[in-house]
Amino acid sequence: MIKAYYGKKGCGKTKAIVNSANDFFKESKGDIIFIDDTEQLMYDFPHQIRYINISSFPVTNSIELLSFISGLIAGNYDITRIYIDRITYMTRTQPQDLEIFFSKLGMLSKDNNVDFVISVSSEIGEVPEYIKPYLG
Repeated sequence: MIKAYYGKKGCGKTKAIVNSANDFFKESKGDIIFIDDTEQLMYDFPHQIRYINISSFPVTNSIELLSFISGLIAGNYDITRIYIDRITYMTRTQPQDLEIFFSKLGMLSKDNNVDFVISVSSEIGEVPEYIKPYLG
């Protein structure tokens, strides 16, 4: 499963994704990972949620991020959900250029039983078609 929060900066996506992670933590039996590109949110979670500041790693685009996530999953079979905040900032891309990323992430989700929750920032008014099925 992939769920996307989509909208312009300041519309509440980060707050929604943080709340989702904390709510899911209360009921989850597996490991949860939250990926962001700053340390700003680090203290908004219980220590059991693994917070990763992606800027500490050599990840600068969507393919590298996909590889990074694949490595996390390969190294820990207990991961049940991965949250990714501000994907367009950390990959330095526009939402319309993330279709392959979402497609491959969908395969990772299905093959490894890991859910993904992603915030996608865009000033563009129209949501790309490929994201519409993931909107929550």
